[in-house]
Amino acid sequence: MMVSIESTEQEDQVQPSEVEFYVVSQKKLLILFISTFGMYTVYWFYKHWSQYKKSTNEDVWPIPRGIFSIFFIHSLFSLFEAKYEKKTGAAPKSIRYLATIYVVFSVGCQIAGKLSDNGFAEQFTFYISLLVFPVSGWVLYKAQSLANYAGEDVLGESNSKLTGFNYLWLICSAALWSLLIFGLYSYVQLQESKEEVRASYEQYFTDADERIQMTHFTINENKVDITLELRGLGESLYQNDNEKIQANSKTFVEGKVCSSVQLTEFIDEGNNVSIKIVNGDSEQLDNIINFSFSRGSCE
Repeated sequence: MMVSIESTEQEDQVQPSEVEFYVVSQKKLLILFISTFGMYTVYWFYKHWSQYKKSTNEDVWPIPRGIFSIFFIHSLFSLFEAKYEKKTGAAPKSIRYLATIYVVFSVGCQIAGKLSDNGFAEQFTFYISLLVFPVSGWVLYKAQSLANYAGEDVLGESNSKLTGFNYLWLICSAALWSLLIFGLYSYVQLQESKEEVRASYEQYFTDADERIQMTHFTINENKVDITLELRGLGESLYQNDNEKIQANSKTFVEGKVCSSVQLTEFIDEGNNVSIKIVNGDSEQLDNIINFSFSRGSCE
């Protein structure tokens, strides 16, 4: 018999009074969440679904639901509300909007992290990706309050003290936090260094000429990629003008690249320098000419 991970129809048939959830004090929740840099989230969801399964004998899989929490958080928070209503006779203030916030930030921050890794608006997307941490903590904190209140331990006093295993986690997490802070510091220093390198390349290739602007710059271990916009050319170029600009651009770019000790050494090591010249006056930023320098190009 095939079993679905999301057994929503079976869950709807369970009487709320039979359901039990994971009890933990909100203070302890925050300590474990912050100290493990959010990894406690997986355990938190797992424990709630594990308690639910034990109390109802429903055929759900707590481990997958803990790992893939964004797919099951709405149904879990709905069960919290149903349990509260059964206990008090009054519907609680809905927390399902918190589930939506959790999903949106989890997915959005993952996307931002990927964009940052690929160099797209690197600093902005990197810091955006970190927002999932405080938002997730806030959602779990608010949801646990309702879960505790719906049970028989409003303050979570039965699970308010840190255990030996918890302290072991805290020790390991202290090392993790140290590495994280060092990594963040190194990242900030790297970004500042990249900005300094960009500024030096921009000054070198534009010569403070307002008609030339460097609009794109990336550098890594084996490639420098630059886009220069030329202003004052007009929106469209005649063929003769275009050929003349191409010839002048070739002389200018080759002179800049091949007279730079830093760039020639970079190229001679087997790396690549790519420079694109575009018309900054055209609406589509029409391409004028592309250059690619590799080993032997400046000989």
